[in-house]
Amino acid sequence: MINEKKPNTRVIDYVTLVQDNVLAIDGVPADIREDVTKWIRYFSGIQETKVEVGEKHD
Repeated sequence: MINEKKPNTRVIDYVTLVQDNVLAIDGVPADIREDVTKWIRYFSGIQETKVEVGEKHD
């Protein structure tokens, strides 16, 4: 779960537009693009993982 505050209405509106293929992520205003991307990933079920520099993965 995302440990930050809930998205505001503006972010959710853009998430919906992108998910409905009405707008590409490039069309989202720069000031909220990171939040919109984060919530799209969350609603899509994509797990956020952090990779440390120098860590090996198979």
